[in-house]
Amino acid sequence: MGSAPAATTPCIDSAGRPAASLQPDVAPAPGAAASVLAAEPRPSMARLAVKASAWTVLGYGAGQALRFASNLVLTRLLFPEAFGLMALVNVFMQGLAMFSDLGIGPSIIRHRRGEEPAFCNTAWTVQVIRGGLLWTCSCLLAWPVSAIYGEPMLLRLIPVAGLTALIGGFNSTALFTLNRRLALGRLVPIDLASQVAGIGTMIAVALATRSVWALLVSGLVHTTVKMTLSHVAFREVRNRFRWEAEAGRSLIRFGRWIFIASALTFVAYQGDRLVMGGFFTMAQLGVYTTALFLSQAGLDLMQDISSKILFPLYSRFAHEAGGSLARKMRRARIILMAVSLPGFCVLAVWGQEIIALLYDSRYWEAGWILRVLALGAVFRAISLTTAPAILACGDSFRHMVLMGSRSAVLLAAMAVGGWLGGMRGIVIGVALTDVLNYPVLAWTASRHRVWMPRLDLAAIGYAGAVAAVCVAVFQAMQ
Repeated sequence: MGSAPAATTPCIDSAGRPAASLQPDVAPAPGAAASVLAAEPRPSMARLAVKASAWTVLGYGAGQALRFASNLVLTRLLFPEAFGLMALVNVFMQGLAMFSDLGIGPSIIRHRRGEEPAFCNTAWTVQVIRGGLLWTCSCLLAWPVSAIYGEPMLLRLIPVAGLTALIGGFNSTALFTLNRRLALGRLVPIDLASQVAGIGTMIAVALATRSVWALLVSGLVHTTVKMTLSHVAFREVRNRFRWEAEAGRSLIRFGRWIFIASALTFVAYQGDRLVMGGFFTMAQLGVYTTALFLSQAGLDLMQDISSKILFPLYSRFAHEAGGSLARKMRRARIILMAVSLPGFCVLAVWGQEIIALLYDSRYWEAGWILRVLALGAVFRAISLTTAPAILACGDSFRHMVLMGSRSAVLLAAMAVGGWLGGMRGIVIGVALTDVLNYPVLAWTASRHRVWMPRLDLAAIGYAGAVAAVCVAVFQAMQ
């Protein structure tokens, strides 16, 4: 499977300068003298990546199994309207979070001072203040959102959901520092423990109340447990309020484009539910959310790998002599897409049968939605394995352009789809978003010589071949 020629020069920044000019803000992880975590020998990057990938897959697999089991239980205890309401609450809370994202985590992961107490404590101070502002905004927005969607319950649900932002603002920066070191074996148990606590609470409250509050309380418990464990389990990091001017300037310099990009990312990846909430009934939105949950299963794993493994790796490779980013990036992309694409093909062919097997008749309409979304996931997988390289090169501006383009394409595709085909047209428009946005992805990636058209084309052909085999097996079983 071919691709564009490997880069032989370092990445360049958004102003066209060699990426070496970014070196004051980007460098390999510092030595033990600067570390706030216990010093330890550094294994090879290949071993780190393999180990981190194994932990990510293990953690994601266990977490997804927990979420899937709880989803099956809850769809029998709650009505689709509850999932529709919670989808709206989650969209607005994620919107608030992403409209105020300053790139604190990525800054710690890629900055040369990312393990120094002064830098981390400055970042933590900003994070805590941001959490408090988010909760305040959620309280202020509750009434207008409730009035717009004609759902009185949102007036109470949104402020309570906003508490998750307030609590999460106190998370230890050790979560980012360990991600920087690819030490995911210490992070996965925290994630799983908080999920178990949240899901257990959710099922208990659902049995007692049969209401949407079960989903809301679950989020609060999950966030509280994770925040507590982030401080208790990683005592090497002691966060406290502090402000260092140099660290603050570095956070702002890198985060200025992240701030805009995150706001656009919210529209790019949550805009479908935001728009559908105004046109669909809560039951229809709940059905759509059920299909989205299954179609996103593989994509969520790829997103985890993209942010927790590919981004830290690409950040290091981007500044190695000899321009090794494209060569090593190609290898990682081939492995990830070869493993993930068959799953999307199975959902695209057997989506209706899977929904009918797992859910009762109230959710059967999710079958065709799942099939359509799974087809669009193929191009999403291509984007998820390419986009981290743009940010790793320090080009937060073009990362912002990419997210802005996807936002515009999503809204336009949904509008045209809705005009031509109603609900079905809107869903098809969502699925086509990454297909239509591919030229912009190619442009941003080619700027840093990491666009791999032959590999992308091979991935599409590979997915098509797997889908054809699935169809043949399906027909033979009839």
